[in-house]
Amino acid sequence: MSRRSCFRWAVILTFAVLCWPRVTCAQTITTVSDFNPNNDVLINATETNPIPVSSREQDKEHPSVHVIQHIPKNDTMTAMITVKDVIYKNPNGTVPTFSGTSKLDNGALSFFVPGIIREPGGTKVFPTDIFQSHTDPSLGSGIIQLAAYQHDPGMLPLGSFLQANVGDRELNVPDFITATASNLYFGVDLTTWASEAPGSFTLGDTFTIVDGTSSLLPGYLFSTTPLTATDSGWTTSTPYDGTATLDSFHGLSVVPEPTSLTLAVIAISVLVGALRLIRH
Repeated sequence: MSRRSCFRWAVILTFAVLCWPRVTCAQTITTVSDFNPNNDVLINATETNPIPVSSREQDKEHPSVHVIQHIPKNDTMTAMITVKDVIYKNPNGTVPTFSGTSKLDNGALSFFVPGIIREPGGTKVFPTDIFQSHTDPSLGSGIIQLAAYQHDPGMLPLGSFLQANVGDRELNVPDFITATASNLYFGVDLTTWASEAPGSFTLGDTFTIVDGTSSLLPGYLFSTTPLTATDSGWTTSTPYDGTATLDSFHGLSVVPEPTSLTLAVIAISVLVGALRLIRH
């Protein structure tokens, strides 16, 4: 076969591959998986009124939490840190807020929740939950309230729960939206979800919600108004009835503390750098 013929066939095959009909398959997400199972492009969320760096801490019992919001293109996310269902405020009264809009088909907004917030005077605050909304411009908003309940004495620090129950993997939590209500609120008891959830879920699935719950979504409570936290879990006086479509999901994972070896390497590197400066 001549070079010209080879080139002609290569062009034909390339054109055929590019123009071949594509079948879009539903995407299945594993409940507990390796980090960022969707391989989305992580985009740092914009942080307004940030918690001062000097106030952000973590330790072995209270690691920080990496939150990834996988949302459809053009959807907008807004999130706030809450402590036992109360939105956290900086000492000056401002509210730390994370926000952003996904501009990519495979974009995901990323932010970090500190394991410990040290306030002026030395008081330690342990974030326990997240109040977060994602908005589809054509439908409305899905507002999620995430927390891990021990049921006695109530909410657990978020980082502590994930470290004890998920380890160095990622807990994936579905988000929902509906066309029948402008705002759909849902509280998630992560303790129940992590232990009783199905092994996987599929984006685009629609669930029937009766009196705020579905047997297919353990730990979820759906409402038409914001939920209230109690020591035994979320509660509402306005449970939602209707359908809810799974259109996005959260990925939650802990940020491990630097190991002793890592700290030693950093210390040695700093020392070597200092010695070089002195010599010169």
